[in-house]
Amino acid sequence: MKKTLAILCLTLLLSACGAPDVADINGAAPLASREEAELIIFADASMTDALEEIAGRYREAAPWIRTRFHFASSGELSRRIRDGAECDLFLSAASAPMDALDGAFRGDLERNPEGLDMLLQNSRVNLAENQVVLAVPVGNPQGIRNFSHVSAIIRRNGGLLLATANPGDPLGAYAARILSYYYSDESVVARGFTLAANSKEVVTRIRSGMADGGILYRTDAEGLEIIDAADASVCGRVLCCAAVLSGSPRPLAASAFLEYLTDPEASQVFDRAGFMPLSEESEYWEAALPEEPEAEPWPEAPEGGDWP
Repeated sequence: MKKTLAILCLTLLLSACGAPDVADINGAAPLASREEAELIIFADASMTDALEEIAGRYREAAPWIRTRFHFASSGELSRRIRDGAECDLFLSAASAPMDALDGAFRGDLERNPEGLDMLLQNSRVNLAENQVVLAVPVGNPQGIRNFSHVSAIIRRNGGLLLATANPGDPLGAYAARILSYYYSDESVVARGFTLAANSKEVVTRIRSGMADGGILYRTDAEGLEIIDAADASVCGRVLCCAAVLSGSPRPLAASAFLEYLTDPEASQVFDRAGFMPLSEESEYWEAALPEEPEAEPWPEAPEGGDWP
């Protein structure tokens, strides 16, 4: 909070200044003007609760700044930005949707296939880490043990239906890597899945009884029973990152709010929401997914019988 107060105390210096260029913003601490402004923020749905609490706290410190959130899957939000939607600040649940906008990856046809440069230079940061988990209703009615057991149940009787996000959402991409890691015949296992728009919708399907469980973010699993979790060796690190858009008409206000998101007070909110602090290897250019591992063999049934 001390850092935020120091930033806000300098705001009067800007009242008589014109709009700065990119070099001005990157060469000094991001400052907020006392002029009324409404920030348009695109954020992954998995961050909804944490960001609404953080925005409420920020409003108390900078009442002249309003925040208007648009929550959806990171992949969908990235596409809207590429299509020209107005956005001041983008918060993604994974690196890939941000990479697609990042001029640092021009020439990398996998990360930035369109060669876009839409992020304010040097504004991109990692905020926290999440984790992809396998969760079920409390009591685990289907008796699912872990990711490996899922394949045994589906192959045995096909009586299991799990929910996860579609491949256009980063969660869906993580889920696909988990399937590839654990199951040698993904097409068989995939028949036991139903696809949702994002992690929040996965939760809704589990709670409503439309699915027996699901692959989702740990931060969305409140009220569910987590029975397994995928680490970075399985699906890569789940890094939540943020950046100011270079086309933002409010770069100072957006940079100031982004600065607050890295403040210890905001970090505590992320922690309570279930996000994990960043490890030492937290730079976004080190966040590439690991090489595709060789698939593990199908799990063997217990000696003398089948899975219970």
